[in-house]
This record gives sequence, C-alpha cells and structure tokens, in this order.
Amino acid sequence: MVDLKSGKFLSNLCLFAVLVSIVFIAAGCRLTPTEEAASFTSRDLHGEGLVVLCYHRVLSSPLLRMGRFLWPSEEELTRYTLSTGEFAAQLDYLRRRGVRFVTPGEAEDYLTGKKSFSGKLALVTFDDGDLSVYREAFPILKERHIPFLLFLVTGQVGKRWQGFTMCTWEQIREMVQSGLCTVGLHTHDLHYLDRETKKPVFLLPGREADFAADTARGVAILRDEIGAQVRYFAYPYGFGNPSTDRSLASEGIPNVFTLRAKVNRPGDSRSFIGRIVVTPESWPQVAAWADGNL
Repeated sequence: MVDLKSGKFLSNLCLFAVLVSIVFIAAGCRLTPTEEAASFTSRDLHGEGLVVLCYHRVLSSPLLRMGRFLWPSEEELTRYTLSTGEFAAQLDYLRRRGVRFVTPGEAEDYLTGKKSFSGKLALVTFDDGDLSVYREAFPILKERHIPFLLFLVTGQVGKRWQGFTMCTWEQIREMVQSGLCTVGLHTHDLHYLDRETKKPVFLLPGREADFAADTARGVAILRDEIGAQVRYFAYPYGFGNPSTDRSLASEGIPNVFTLRAKVNRPGDSRSFIGRIVVTPESWPQVAAWADGNL
C-alpha cells in the first residue's frame, strides 16, 4: 500500500505535476522561426576553438522517461529537456574526447587573445534559471567540477514562470559560492513574444528605451543580490539588433551570446558569441566536432 503521506510519494506527485505544467504551458510557447533555425545551423561546427552549449532544463531520468512516454510528441520534453543521465553522459563524452571545459572568464580571455588555449574548448550555459538547474544539473556539474554560466531572467527569480518554478536567490547564491557558477543576464522582464506579431517584444520598433531600462534594472538587481558585475548577456530567442547591442555596451556588458551555432575563435566579435542549443538533432554534431569528424 502506498503511504499517501510519505515524503517520497508527495515529492513524486509534485514532480509529476511539474511535467503536466511543462506540457500544457509549452503548448503555447513554441519557438519562433528564428530560434528554431538557429538551433540547427551547425555548418560552422568544425576545428579547434570554443563551442558554447546552451541548455535549458534537466529532469531526473525516471521522471523524464515517464513524461516522454505519456506525451511523445511534446517537443519541450523530447527536444529541450534532458534527463540527468543524458546530461551527465554528454559532459563525460566531451571530456573523454579531450574537450576542455572553461569558465566564462577563460572564454572571454581566449576570445580577446589574453589567454592562449590549444585544442577544443566548451562552455556550459543555462538559460532562464528554473529549479531543475539547481536540483539536477548543479550536482552533476559539481561532481565533475565543471564551470557553467547561468543566464537569469531577474524579474522571475523565485517565482512560477511559464509553467516552471524558478531558482531562488538563496539557491543562486549557493551555486555562485561554489566557485563553479557565473551569473549573466537574460533580461529582467522582457523574455516574451508580442501577441500580435509573435516577435520578441524587445525587438519591436519604439521599444529601445524599454530594453535599455530593463537591462539597467537587471544589472542593478544582480549587483545588489549577489554582488555580480554583469559581463554576460544572452538574447531571448537568440538574437538582438544594433540598438540592443548599444544598450548592452552602455551598461558595460561586453559579452553577448546569440543562438548562432558556430565554433568561436580568437578575434571573433564578443557582441555575437555563438551558442548551440543542445537537442537530439544537434548533439550528434557536437559529438562529431569533439571526435574531430567535422
């Protein structure tokens, strides 16, 4: 007989509720064509240099298997969420192939030529900052002593957002204090699409001042909450424009990440750092790059 009051049962019930939320919320949160295309463009994924990996969430293997069985056509579960086993296996695969995991600071020094690295480098990044990063991904990264960059939507920290429970400031501080986590900005509260045009709201005409104010607020919050000087920004939906680039530069943010899948090399523009969204379609190409087959 199942003990309905047991902590394990209640925990599993809560996790199942999270799965249901993911499925129903995701039904209204599909990728824009720009982000979709960026996720699969990997023609430039070859040779030595820095590959930046973009993850979103990691769920326990049994829970994710159940979700994929119940909702096999739900892309949020089948493409954009990894199991703990899949995530750990990917990290281990890259390390066995001699890929070196670097910190955001090392990546910055590499791109500016301040520090020289030979071979292939990887930087792990997470967008949004939902609770699975702290509960599932962080222990795996900590066990392997792999640094990572966490892009936060500062206005949603500690809240329920788009069907997900977000990390709290206390959890974020714990990750930062481990020495492995660096925090970047993913806007304060502009990570959504315009209802009419279905375009990122911060890219609409006449929203330049809104983006600048939003960025300034996010920078101030990260400074106040964790004492961080923000040097890293990731555009929601993959890309910005010259106006948003200027706003970021005026806030002293030199490193801007996109969703252009590429190998980054010294001398490349730091206002257009490429990342590859890790999906079942893109991972084999990342693995082939690590193997030297691309």
